[in-house]
Amino acid sequence: MKRFLTAGAVLLAATTLTGCSGGGVSADGLGRAVGTAYQRLYVVQQHDLGRTEVTPPDRAATCTRNGSGSGSGSWVCTVHFPYPDGHLVPLSFDVEVQPIGCYTATGPPAVVGQLTLASPAGGSVTNPLFAFDGCLATG
Repeated sequence: MKRFLTAGAVLLAATTLTGCSGGGVSADGLGRAVGTAYQRLYVVQQHDLGRTEVTPPDRAATCTRNGSGSGSGSWVCTVHFPYPDGHLVPLSFDVEVQPIGCYTATGPPAVVGQLTLASPAGGSVTNPLFAFDGCLATG
C-alpha cells in the first residue's frame, strides 16, 4: 500500500507542478513536462530496484507530433535512458495529449520494464516508467 501512495504522491506532485489548462500544446512545452516527469520517475524506479545512488537523466524530452504542427493528439517523446553502466539509450514514449494539456506517456516494456518489477526484497513494485500521466501549461 505504501508503494502505491508513493507513486500517487509523485504523480500528483508532477501534475500539480505543471498544471492543466486550456490552449495549445507545443513540442517544447510537452518536452519540458514529459522530460521533468521522466527524470523524477526514473529516480523512483531506480530506488525501487535497490539502487540508492542514482543521478537523474539530464536531458529533456524531444517531442514530435504524429502528423504535423502542434496541439492535442498522438505524439512521440524521446528521452535518454541511462543504464547502470553509464551508457545512454534513446527511449521513445508514445504520448497521448488531451486538448486541456493532460497526457499519458507509455514506454516500451523492453527498455523500461513491465508494469510490475521484482524488488530487491523479493516482492514486486509498480513500475513508474511503464506509463505515467501529467499535465502541462498550455496558455
